[in-house]
Amino acid sequence: MNCYRISKYNPEFRDENGIYTQEDWTSVSDIGRVFNGEKLTKEEYLRTENSYVNAVKTILTENNASKLLIDGLETYYDNTDVSALSFDESELLAEIKNTMYVNKDKLELLIRMALREYLWCKLKSERVEIEFGYDYYMYIKCAEIKLEIVQKLFYDGIFVEHHLERED
Repeated sequence: MNCYRISKYNPEFRDENGIYTQEDWTSVSDIGRVFNGEKLTKEEYLRTENSYVNAVKTILTENNASKLLIDGLETYYDNTDVSALSFDESELLAEIKNTMYVNKDKLELLIRMALREYLWCKLKSERVEIEFGYDYYMYIKCAEIKLEIVQKLFYDGIFVEHHLERED
């Protein structure tokens, strides 16, 4: 399998060591902060989050992966403040377990919760593996992400970079 780094970060702004050199937001908690003279709004955050969700759905469809195994599940929320979660988020956190399969019905919410740092896990099938990294990175292993898919994701603000090893 090939490993791909999936992100909103334009590779043109990486140095010779692959480090992104531009000031940019890296978390849902950055909403309201200013980056490069522009305030990150909830709408802009959600637009980017939607692009990530669509990227995963596109790659899964291209690889005929319909259900994924949850591996290495970790949750990061304070049990005393579950009121901050939506009903669907609370329900998902209550029902998901390590080594459980998640189908497309729950997948979108699970991706959003990983991006929002409520949880971390790897998602695995025979054909695709997804891992969430720090600073709003995702890593996807699969046979190939075709050029047409890379271009489609690019137009949606997502960059696909061939990646030898996952690094955070």
